[in-house]
Amino acid sequence: LIALCRGVALFSAGRPHDAQVALDEADRLLRERCTGVAWERGSAASYQVWSEWIAGDLDAFRARLPTALREAEERDDLFLAANLRTSLGSTWWLLFDDDPARARSEADRAMSAWSRHEGFHLQHLFDAEARLLADLYEGDAESAYRRITSAWPAARAAMLFRVRQLRVFFTQLRALCAVSSGRLDEGERLARRLEAEDMPWAPGFAALTRAALLAARGDAPRAIRQFEAAAELLESAGLSAYAAAARLRRGELLGDAPATDAAKEWFKSRGVMRPRRAAAMLVPAVRSESGNQSSN
Repeated sequence: LIALCRGVALFSAGRPHDAQVALDEADRLLRERCTGVAWERGSAASYQVWSEWIAGDLDAFRARLPTALREAEERDDLFLAANLRTSLGSTWWLLFDDDPARARSEADRAMSAWSRHEGFHLQHLFDAEARLLADLYEGDAESAYRRITSAWPAARAAMLFRVRQLRVFFTQLRALCAVSSGRLDEGERLARRLEAEDMPWAPGFAALTRAALLAARGDAPRAIRQFEAAAELLESAGLSAYAAAARLRRGELLGDAPATDAAKEWFKSRGVMRPRRAAAMLVPAVRSESGNQSSN
């Protein structure tokens, strides 16, 4: 339990790589030495998946989720199954199968088994997250924005955003949806909120939002510099997938095919089928003058 608490604390402090080490140790100890710890094992597996995704350790994420989901089903662990079929876990079917319909059906399956009592739980927020990520993957930023703004009041009333890492992550996600859907003034407000947060993820997320805003307003020279700065901040915070997405957008703005291909290769080498679609879940797409954007 000490290793589990350490892993959760490290993740909450914005240190996903360090959290992975502690959570792997917790998982080993819970399996080898403990009985009657289904909830603890479910918590460890949930945070392992989230830490791997946030850290950009997509090879580990790809390997872990199917096994964790099978084990959850074998012991009828609805808590873990819901966490894995929604939130960041749902991206497994997007990244590695290119199957948004499957991602949504897995979220449907998770929520059909969840509590039907009144109230808004963390899993309801995770369900909205899973669906809006599928929307962004498909290029439907308007639907993604509607989903996150519809869930926001209930999540806030449930005090979920009192948890710092949730507040920072979902503020970034709302900023992504706002800028992707053309709501640039809202994106500015959310960037300022991120800049005011005291967490390792926040500076990189804020810089990424600022870069996307500059790109959306047509200021390519400043956007290029800001994407470069964002990539450095994100990499230093251990958010490698976000850094790769920032480098991809920078390459697109520069018209630098080798730089763009190198960023795409970062995703492909980890089994991601469509890097640009994956990047759209992390940073708004850069549009050409014709308004078109490759979906590969």
